[in-house]
Amino acid sequence: MQFYILMFLQRIANPTLDKLFIFITNLGSETFYILVISYIFWCIDKRLGLKMFILITLSAQINMLLKGFFQVKRPIYYDKINSLYIESAPGYSFPSGHTQGSATFWYYSMNKIKNGIVKVLGWFVIILVAFSRLYLRVHWPIDAIGGFVIGIAFVYVFENLEQRIAAIKFNYITTFIIALVLPNTILMFLVTETVVKFTGLITGALLGYFIENKFIDFKEKNQFFNQIIKYIIGICVLFAVKEIVKIVFPQILAFHYIRYLLVGIWTTLLAPYIFVKLNLA
Repeated sequence: MQFYILMFLQRIANPTLDKLFIFITNLGSETFYILVISYIFWCIDKRLGLKMFILITLSAQINMLLKGFFQVKRPIYYDKINSLYIESAPGYSFPSGHTQGSATFWYYSMNKIKNGIVKVLGWFVIILVAFSRLYLRVHWPIDAIGGFVIGIAFVYVFENLEQRIAAIKFNYITTFIIALVLPNTILMFLVTETVVKFTGLITGALLGYFIENKFIDFKEKNQFFNQIIKYIIGICVLFAVKEIVKIVFPQILAFHYIRYLLVGIWTTLLAPYIFVKLNLA
């Protein structure tokens, strides 16, 4: 049945739909989350932004663990299926990472923002991203369903943990454990490029946040023009760091970790410091 669904989508495919669904599938990509969550952290609510960094990172790590456990082959490897945009589909198939990430991010956003527009937009994007993975023939239908269910379930678990963590009184020891030990524990069990990148990102983001919160404590709100300038500066430097380090250093896992560690530190510590010095925060 799953095979025939993908073959049907392959028969109705055309270049216009191909471009449309490649764009839609990128609404569940790493770049999308960096762009949106960075904006939330710098311009709206840094605590919410940090929680979203943690949420997406943990969701991605769980996804990779499950893929390694189930080891389901993607449709890419079946002769009659012509998969598109395969660079967005490394590794195993179940569950769909794009779908799980989209369900995680948007369902959590709906619960926190409680706005009708956000709710409609969220469900719309989740469904479209899930369908885009089928249209591009990089996932089986069960992968998208599994990613959706796991993403929603993970939000329930995360929100319960939020309340418990909020009760913790932070000192240097608890900060060290939460920022360094916990995020990197997964590397004892699974070491892939995706896991290493996300682990470096959240480690840098947590370290930066704890230092920023104690010594800088920048304010997110500002005049509209200043917010635009702040975001442009922040995101341009972020992607410059991300891409320059990629060019300069070898493409090995250790440097992937360092590259994303620097992105995390820039986002939650160095960028806020620059914003304060420029009177943008």
